[in-house]
Amino acid sequence: MADKNPWRHLSHDTYEKHMGHENVHQIDLMAEKNRAVDILKHCDLVTANLVVKHIHLDNFMDIAGRLEKPIVSVTVQYNPDGQPLSQSGYESAFADIQTHGKNCDEATLDAAMRGAGYMQTGRAEYELPNKKVFIRLDYRRQKVTIRLAVLADAPDMAEIHMRSWEVAYKDIVPAEYIREKNATRPAMWQKILAEGKYPHRVIQKNGKTVGNMCVAPPQDDDLDEAYYELHGIYLHPDYFRQGIGTQAVAYAFDMARNLGKKHMTVWVFAENINSIKFYEKCGFAADGKTKILQCGKPLTAIRMKRDL
Repeated sequence: MADKNPWRHLSHDTYEKHMGHENVHQIDLMAEKNRAVDILKHCDLVTANLVVKHIHLDNFMDIAGRLEKPIVSVTVQYNPDGQPLSQSGYESAFADIQTHGKNCDEATLDAAMRGAGYMQTGRAEYELPNKKVFIRLDYRRQKVTIRLAVLADAPDMAEIHMRSWEVAYKDIVPAEYIREKNATRPAMWQKILAEGKYPHRVIQKNGKTVGNMCVAPPQDDDLDEAYYELHGIYLHPDYFRQGIGTQAVAYAFDMARNLGKKHMTVWVFAENINSIKFYEKCGFAADGKTKILQCGKPLTAIRMKRDL
């Protein structure tokens, strides 16, 4: 990789003053996330650990997801003692910074980027004038496509459904019930797709089917035509935490909006804390509606809703 360290040839004093440059926007990011999006969409490189310290890693990754750039380069800087630069004296320049964010090291940032669907394609280290270390990480967004399922997709969809239940519902749904239901999946998906009653879709990453989903009118009698329901997203466990579910939910939102819908709902097991947290990050909140499902034992499901 070519040497693109912007500070290599600066003197120590000049480097220390760079935070005051008119093109350094960290303070502006404190105001609101939309402002951060406006700023970062013009950037080729982002000094991520400082930005994260400002607005928290979750907000930073939300911005990265909203920008949807195919290639992203981010940087992390370390002090001579090996601590992230966000632990430096620069903190004194930001009011109440400790209440907004946290430190961001390379491993944390890389895990978050992978979780957002980005694959690392390059890494380079540069020594700064004051013996700090500047690490550049280059990422490429992995392509996720979603299309209507056809009969030939049945085997993949059954396999994904089975593996997903085994992992996602472990310690929630009794293992014997999961085994019994999984034994019916191949025939079930053949029948569902042959009938074509519901618009099931397959989720593919780089051409490989890794998940399936269904977005359709709600089955709840208390909801009107302004609502649409995410009837379920199932991902193969090998593709958990890669940002695919987030992209699938965004696809569902776009579908519903294009049909003139104003709200979306989804049902989740009350014990499935991981799914509840995921949907909360996608903007859903429990609306108070519950029901009991018989899945080898009685299980409470909660309905979550989001305005579109």
